[in-house]
Amino acid sequence: MTKLTDFDRRNDMKTSTRKNKRAVAAEYALEKYARIKGVGELPSYDLIDETIIDLLTDLRHFSAAIGVDFDEVLRLSEHHFEQERRSPSPDATEQE
Repeated sequence: MTKLTDFDRRNDMKTSTRKNKRAVAAEYALEKYARIKGVGELPSYDLIDETIIDLLTDLRHFSAAIGVDFDEVLRLSEHHFEQERRSPSPDATEQE
């Protein structure tokens, strides 16, 4: 399990990751989720993996409640992620 306290987000993350608006947006969402769940703010909680798992589990419950096929959403998400990773546009860090 990755401990967020094992690295300094501002200094140790790759520059491309720090500047990637998609990663930054996900970080903000995870921080908000952690606060709502009472875990605390990043990097005050120990296990970022556990918080991501909790968020995905809650999203699975939400999807089931509203009739969304979560497994299909994950499959499509994986496809989008792989496409973006293989062929980033020159302005990939500017995408929202």
